Amino acid sequence: MRSQPWASALVTAALLILTTGCEPARSEPPPARAEPSQTPAIATTAAPELMPAAPPQETALERTPDFRATTTDHLAAPLQQAYAAAIEEGQTRFHLVFAPGDYRDFAVSLASTRDLDLLIEGEGETPVILDGITLKLSGRDITLRNLVFRGAQAPVATLDVQVANTFLGEGLAFLDNLRHDSSSTEPLIQIAAAGAKNQPSDVTLRDLWLLGNRVEGHAALIATPRTGRTYLQSLRCERCLMAGNHSRWGLQPWFTRQVTLSHTFIAEPHITDAWLYLNSPLAAVQWTDSLLSTSAQAVHFATSPDVARIDYAPIPAHATAILLGEAVDPSAFATHDCTSGAPLALPADLGPWRALATAGQRPEITVLRP
Repeated sequence: MRSQPWASALVTAALLILTTGCEPARSEPPPARAEPSQTPAIATTAAPELMPAAPPQETALERTPDFRATTTDHLAAPLQQAYAAAIEEGQTRFHLVFAPGDYRDFAVSLASTRDLDLLIEGEGETPVILDGITLKLSGRDITLRNLVFRGAQAPVATLDVQVANTFLGEGLAFLDNLRHDSSSTEPLIQIAAAGAKNQPSDVTLRDLWLLGNRVEGHAALIATPRTGRTYLQSLRCERCLMAGNHSRWGLQPWFTRQVTLSHTFIAEPHITDAWLYLNSPLAAVQWTDSLLSTSAQAVHFATSPDVARIDYAPIPAHATAILLGEAVDPSAFATHDCTSGAPLALPADLGPWRALATAGQRPEITVLRP
């Protein structure tokens, strides 16, 4: 990887757009439902760009949900009774819909069985905001979408998932949550394989916003911990934006065989150790069409008496801007068509991005070639 003449222009343009919300000219008109003036881009030449939201995918709301919540009071006994009835009746799926309403300061748990598929979503085109809500889920195939988790303060993960087969988190935003307790190693988002022995699981995070969250202690924003029985076969992050968060690590994929970061924008000046923590050379990681900016290390390669640094292969990175300044480790990446440079300086106010996230805009990242 080498710094190219247009790398400095990339950083300058990105900083200008981050602070002013300007948008470069498009070769194609934006979708009709979006207002271009309200959709700031993050890049010009060779840099990611925030695009307007695409129309949401068709949901399963044509089927009557098993439970429709409209207020926090519905999340206690009424929801738990409906969930227990679905299990007792031998249903194969439980469908929970959050209608627009007032949800505040509650811990929701749907984790009594791993033999039930879960579909949990916000109603309508605009994500439903859950203020101070934490969610614990366990199931076979789990889909979670169209929700904003905002302002939760708890000693446990804001989202804790144990999945037997597949988990899809789509159209989600995590804004200004606090996982407190400095003695804990629990992340903000925790996803673990929970199937039968040696039955791997697959996880996809798509159209995800993480802005202004804080994780105390020796923990990451997102982690895939060991369950003792099985592992994640794959973790895919597609069109994800992570910026202005505070934690020791960004992503800690324990016992995950394949990690793919695609069209993902990461600008994390407050990570204290490394954005990516790898505990095993068996984890294959690939970066493509993305931007990584952090003042800390990009990758921490854990070593032990049985594992040396040389056991880790370089991480393939394609068409990715790696903005680490002096913190870059040339041996960490095997790059193709990548750029280097100094880390981005985020604006003090991420309010415009929060507004995009709560309005349902999709953080689509498009790398434009020089």
